[in-house]
Amino acid sequence: MSQTYSDNEDSSEVSAAKRIKLEPTKESNLESKGDNPCHVYNDKGGTYDEEMKDDNIKNHKLTSEDGSIYDGEIKDNKRNGKGKFTVPNGNSYDGEWKDDMKHGKGKSTYPDGGSYDGEWKDDMKHGKGKYTFPDGSSYDGEWKDDNIKNHKLTSEDGSIYDGEIKDNKRNGKGKFTVPNGNSYDGEWKDDMKHGKGKST
Repeated sequence: MSQTYSDNEDSSEVSAAKRIKLEPTKESNLESKGDNPCHVYNDKGGTYDEEMKDDNIKNHKLTSEDGSIYDGEIKDNKRNGKGKFTVPNGNSYDGEWKDDMKHGKGKSTYPDGGSYDGEWKDDMKHGKGKYTFPDGSSYDGEWKDDNIKNHKLTSEDGSIYDGEIKDNKRNGKGKFTVPNGNSYDGEWKDDMKHGKGKST
């Protein structure tokens, strides 16, 4: 059922009633070039020629000129429901969507090997989620508007930071413990011990 149209195909074969625009996510970075009805996922969105229901596109695959692909549910001619979006540089998101934005539960995988698996709101990490860094360390806790909130950060070697975080760095009060039992419990600024604290 999946169809991808090229520049060489006859646009007259594509029903005007089925030419639906779809806005891309932030990762696609597509620029507007025009409204060629022969592209499935064209410029600021794309066109679609496949099964319709009540003037809305049903589940299917949309492919852009740059190779970005969305495969999933669509409602009101936007990404709504569950779907996977993949771009050629290796970025991908597989999860829930609302009005063309990541919203609900889903997993993003990044080209550097990092990943985030958790809750989203309005295209931002928001709620409970786990971010795994390329070196294997991870943060599993609360997020707000794409920023880490208070919780536990565990490194690949087993070191643990449990405390306040601001601007995605250790800021405020927190305890850092390394596997041999040594620890620092006190104040932090920009990932450095700063202020009052106790080392053991």
